[in-house]
Formats: sequence, C-alpha cells, structure tokens
Amino acid sequence: MTGFKQLSGEIVSEYNILITKEPVVGFLVTANREVDGNCWISVRPLEANWEGGDFFSIHLDKEEKIVGIIPAPHGSYIVRGLMPDDTYELLGYEFPGAYHPDWLDELIKKT
Repeated sequence: MTGFKQLSGEIVSEYNILITKEPVVGFLVTANREVDGNCWISVRPLEANWEGGDFFSIHLDKEEKIVGIIPAPHGSYIVRGLMPDDTYELLGYEFPGAYHPDWLDELIKKT
C-alpha cells in the first residue's frame, strides 16, 4: 500500500481523500458503422462534477452518430479513488438498488 498509511484501523492518504463520487446524469448512446458493415453501439456515462464544469465533454469519432441520451436514475454515481501518485483511478459505478463493492477495498487492490 505505497502512499497510504494506517491510522486507527483506517487507511487514509496523506490528504485524507480516497474516494470521490460524481453524479451520473445520463448516458450517451452512439452508433458507429464499420467498414465491414457491422454496427457498434456504445453507451457512455455523462457525469457532472462538484465544480459544475466538464459537463458532457466526450470526444466522438467522425464516423460516430448520436443515437440518443438516456437519463440516469437519481442517485447514480461514477466512483474514483485517489492513487498514491495523485491521479484518480476509475473504480466503478453506483446505481440505486444495485450491488456495488466496498470502494476502499477496490482502491487498495489497485495500489
């Protein structure tokens, strides 16, 4: 657990920031037709951060077409953890009524 220290049974970084949850407000659905004629569908989360910036900044390939936007259920989150090198690693997503792992355990596995 490089970069983390144990205090009273809890693992914390030097900044006491481990897990961040940002709201997922919807999902962007796109389609991309390949040269061989196959069509690929992609679904990507649209997130809002606590600062209110970076709404919907998703790069689309020039061949990608937007099919639609699906609203996310209230209480949906993208979850990231602070790594020892001060970068954030995607840990997963939380959706109401669905199982999710212990995020601290997931973060420790990635260090």
